[in-house]
Amino acid sequence: MSKIMKVKNGFQAQFSLGSGKQRYRRKQSFKTRHQADEWLAEQTLKFSKSLYYQPQMKFFNFFDLWVNLYKRDTVAPATLATYEATSKHLRKYLPEVTLAELSRPILQSYFNVLGRNHAAETMRKDKAHIRGSLADAVLDGVITKNPAARLTLVGNDSHTMAESSKFMPKAQYRAVLDFLTSDIIDCQHIPWMVLRVISSTGLRVGEALALRREDFDVGFLRVDESYDSCAHQLKLPKTANANRRIPITHDLQGSLDGWLVLHDQWLANQEVANSKGLLFLDAMGKLPDATCINYHYQALQRRLGFTKTYSTHKLRHFIGSQMVIDPDVSLTYIAKFLGHSSEAITQKYYLGLIPDELDEQNQQALAVLSNI
Repeated sequence: MSKIMKVKNGFQAQFSLGSGKQRYRRKQSFKTRHQADEWLAEQTLKFSKSLYYQPQMKFFNFFDLWVNLYKRDTVAPATLATYEATSKHLRKYLPEVTLAELSRPILQSYFNVLGRNHAAETMRKDKAHIRGSLADAVLDGVITKNPAARLTLVGNDSHTMAESSKFMPKAQYRAVLDFLTSDIIDCQHIPWMVLRVISSTGLRVGEALALRREDFDVGFLRVDESYDSCAHQLKLPKTANANRRIPITHDLQGSLDGWLVLHDQWLANQEVANSKGLLFLDAMGKLPDATCINYHYQALQRRLGFTKTYSTHKLRHFIGSQMVIDPDVSLTYIAKFLGHSSEAITQKYYLGLIPDELDEQNQQALAVLSNI
């Protein structure tokens, strides 16, 4: 990886591309950081395009180069982590395939193997990343056509790519909600309280983790921040429309009232300062990561006896789908409630039926067909 380091008499810039025997490195020292930055930029412009055209270049090396040139400085840390995950998959499953050898059948085989070991969302992200990198390669004249343009994502039973997998069954949602509301959640189970909030509001995990005391009002929650688990910092929400004030149920308000008292006392006992008034600060004075919340949600579903489990984000999908099928709730309001950038996003992801409603609609359709 290219980098600039502070040394005794100034700065040393190191330019690096590729890996293994194909790795290319150059180093040079400079008196100022500005000079080092300029040299590194020049090396990137000089060598990146020529490396594109090396037929023997491994595809994963090409992908890494593309990420470094076009994504590393333009996307959030959490998003960059997904590109790095794709790179690891390519190194594992396509270690010897060169850019010149890459074809649609090879990529289809890659996803067939990936689907046996990874979740549907992982496959979807890998496909988007690979297709994007190869689309740029076409635009740059590196290859003539994109071999990732038409691929089918098919997973195993636990990682199905079916559209209906976006929605968890209503009975399963009710079981989760009943568990989370059956008793006051103590501070040893902070992830459960985070899930309690998400299950009644449809907040994104980062939005829930970023909540402060000042965001909680009688009957409402204000959303104006999100916690980035990769960068370990609070930041602005995903979109401008994600800044919002949403109503909360009487039950959730009661749960939060109790939590505020318990949490404050618990932190005081642990001698943990909470100057920002964060609702979910732990005994180490930190917020849980999103992966921690999802891990506890998966464990909770298994504890409840579910053979098929869903990610935390499926709670958001469920709430969105339930609002959409209610004729008294407008699509405009749903988009604002969920913090979508536009109504088109709401239509794309939530205008569908969850399994329970689908079965009911199937029976109604059969009744109509039987009486024609």
